[in-house]
Amino acid sequence: MSDCPGDQISFEEFLAFKKLHGERTEEDLERLVLEFKLVDTDANGRIDWWEFLTYQAKMKLFSRNQVSLRTPDVSGQNQALFTKLGQS
Repeated sequence: MSDCPGDQISFEEFLAFKKLHGERTEEDLERLVLEFKLVDTDANGRIDWWEFLTYQAKMKLFSRNQVSLRTPDVSGQNQALFTKLGQS
């Protein structure tokens, strides 16, 4: 992304990054428009480096399952670091 002016990319550059050249279905395009809007948190029509990193970090965390979010505690048993959403 350092080749982009001001270290930002446009929607067209985002599509190229996603490597969806050639024919795209309307559904593909709608999904990418939504994804672009999720990444472009300041809604200026461009994705800057920090927006990109934040989104990628969120996607990495989202893709992990409950098992990978567990760690052994001092006694050697697994202790959940995170609970399911909605539990208190």
